[in-house]
Amino acid sequence: NELFSSKELFGNVHLLKATYKAAVGGEKILLETRLDADDGLHKDYLNNIQYSATAQLIPRPAKIADNSASTENLVEKIATLNWIYWCAKTYIDWFSGEDEIGKLFNTEPKFCVTPGLTLGIAPGADGSKVPRSPHQRLAMVVYFTGDCGAKRKGMCIQKVPHVNISAIRSRTLTSAGMAGVNEPYPNSTNDKQTELWQFTEESFGISKVDVRSANAYINKYSSLIAEENLRGQCTPGHSCKNSTQMKLKKVVSAR
Repeated sequence: NELFSSKELFGNVHLLKATYKAAVGGEKILLETRLDADDGLHKDYLNNIQYSATAQLIPRPAKIADNSASTENLVEKIATLNWIYWCAKTYIDWFSGEDEIGKLFNTEPKFCVTPGLTLGIAPGADGSKVPRSPHQRLAMVVYFTGDCGAKRKGMCIQKVPHVNISAIRSRTLTSAGMAGVNEPYPNSTNDKQTELWQFTEESFGISKVDVRSANAYINKYSSLIAEENLRGQCTPGHSCKNSTQMKLKKVVSAR
């Protein structure tokens, strides 16, 4: 129907409410994916989540095991999970810098990171029963308190299949947490810049030309970007660390 005819739905409260209504009414799977404006996802990331969600959140018909003729053609629906969280397996950090293009680092997270963090709710399932938590503690909260309908709690939170490097994160003055920003580049066991830049262009559609432009813009307007970031600190849903605010204030005062 009209609701699902478009592949991109944004800025329309009516469509958002209709999507939730269709999910609660048992018609559609509801997928919610987190992605900040300064991060990116692998080109196949969401496609693989959709396949995984379809396989695990939609009941599949199966014949009832019965030898009598009267029930030969009867089918039953195999129980599925009520909800699932998906997280990125690994990701790339891009650190902007005073050099021409910055640097890339391949990172394997110890917990679910925000880029690509996705919640899938089965058709008709009660989304209010899904455990919610900051991404750093999400895996632990799901494991100890979550009940998605699986025999093993590990099925309730999964790594996205078939995409090893799932996301790219910008470590710049736009970052809410400012981890590693305006600091020496971190040590890395995977310092193959040529291969990482090639992978980033092929899998994320990010060219070195565009990165040079973005890096130059950040360097040129660093104090204004830091000032805007500082205004957003400690507001609802955002980071609130003294160390971050000190970093930002230092950049602002340097202009």
